[in-house]
Amino acid sequence: MSPSIPLSNVESTFVTLLDDFARRLDPPVECRIAGGWVRDKTKDIPTGSVGKVAANPEQSKHLETGTTRILGLDCDFVGLRSETYADSRIPQIIGISTKVSKERIGIEVTKMLHPDPLRAMSLIDSLGLHPSIFHCEVDPPRQEAFASAQILSHVSKIFVSDDALWLATAATPFRDVRVQRKGKDTPAVSALSTEAKDSVTNLFEATRLINPEATQRSDIGTCLQHPAVRPWERSMTWAVVMEILPSWNGEWGHVADAVVEKYQAFRDRIITLGLPHAIDQPLLLNVSVRSEMFPDDVQGTEIQNLLSIKPSPLLHTIRQAINVWQLDHAEGTKEECQAWLLAQWTGESRTEWERVSRPMKSVKGEKVKGEKRKR
Repeated sequence: MSPSIPLSNVESTFVTLLDDFARRLDPPVECRIAGGWVRDKTKDIPTGSVGKVAANPEQSKHLETGTTRILGLDCDFVGLRSETYADSRIPQIIGISTKVSKERIGIEVTKMLHPDPLRAMSLIDSLGLHPSIFHCEVDPPRQEAFASAQILSHVSKIFVSDDALWLATAATPFRDVRVQRKGKDTPAVSALSTEAKDSVTNLFEATRLINPEATQRSDIGTCLQHPAVRPWERSMTWAVVMEILPSWNGEWGHVADAVVEKYQAFRDRIITLGLPHAIDQPLLLNVSVRSEMFPDDVQGTEIQNLLSIKPSPLLHTIRQAINVWQLDHAEGTKEECQAWLLAQWTGESRTEWERVSRPMKSVKGEKVKGEKRKR
């Protein structure tokens, strides 16, 4: 039963006046009271405060609006002339995707997820609201959204969970879909009405990068260092959900148990290898070298001085190689790293590093980024 709202004598007279007026109209009009007054009444909060809302004609073109004062009460009348209503008291949902900003939708969905995320996703699914809330020009089947939410509700009892993961469940139907944005091929996930869309987009990228069967310390470490995988605990949770999804039938079974056990073993391997700490450590040879006579004069990095090279894309490639060596040599010292780097530089690695660092040649007629037009 809906909660009743106690009215003062003036408010009761005002409501009776509105009802009497509405019954005399043809076609009939249904009066509804909405906004902060209703919120305050349901929470038994005094309604003495007045908030001022700036006019916004562009966003109110579909409304007939009027402001007046009746019986000492400030009233805003709004005629919803462009929305359609069924016999129920619930307005048609057509306006959600066209009249509400994506940012506002994302904020409200995040609020829904906080108390009970699975119930929020269940309601969105059962009420058929998913296409309107998570609107995109492509419209794949939406069943996987609630399915992944069901899986996450189980997995989150074992692995970490946060809002980004629950928002990712809503985006699951779009994980393999791409759309055009400003002339570029873009993941549809990033175009949805969600908060933290970068984090959500990264989660789907992370599932393609994480390999729970990996054993080499540097292979695992470089994966965990990837921007799309950070924070790796969240990405691991999502990888579990995505691996269970293809076999999901609504019930937790032995297939899901096997996936969880595999990723638990992977998580244990990461911790045993000391990677949670190692992946955030600076490179042993990435310190800037300064002049002893002029401390403010930076003379390059230790890598540049050791190999007598200038700043270039090659330097980035060498840093990546040092990072791999460092991950594979947990107890390695700076001196050992220098010796290894010099040996690689005088061997075959230098040729390979220079090859992969070489800028790509542009196709004839294609404008290179940063290139100035010839006059």
